[in-house]
Amino acid sequence: MPTDLRKTRKLRGSRTHGWGQVGQHRDSGMKGGHGKAGRWDHKFLMFYEKIGKKKGFIKKPIRKKPKTINLGDLIKLNKHFKQEGENIVINLASLGYSKLLAKGDALRNIQVIVPSWSKRAEEKLARVGSMVKKP
Repeated sequence: MPTDLRKTRKLRGSRTHGWGQVGQHRDSGMKGGHGKAGRWDHKFLMFYEKIGKKKGFIKKPIRKKPKTINLGDLIKLNKHFKQEGENIVINLASLGYSKLLAKGDALRNIQVIVPSWSKRAEEKLARVGSMVKKP
């Protein structure tokens, strides 16, 4: 843009350059504050793009805790037991459980189907003649 067509060239010598009384538009009053003042308020849209693009942050995925159940709580699921010969079978995987833990007493002649289990749970079940297996 040619310099002779700019507004400032035309306003040379006018003292206020079209801003009325002397001193208007000289400091921060007409701009809405200094610097980042108003970035969450009246200047939000000017800063929104910069705020949305944070650099250096990597959001870690939220770890889901596995749904667990203890040996002592298996008796509460007795309506899901199925009789197969002498053994009772319970499929914890179909009920949404992913791990069997060892707290409590093990039931006799029960076959538990679950994706993972603790060593102590397996030992307790083996002591009473029960077993655990993967689906």
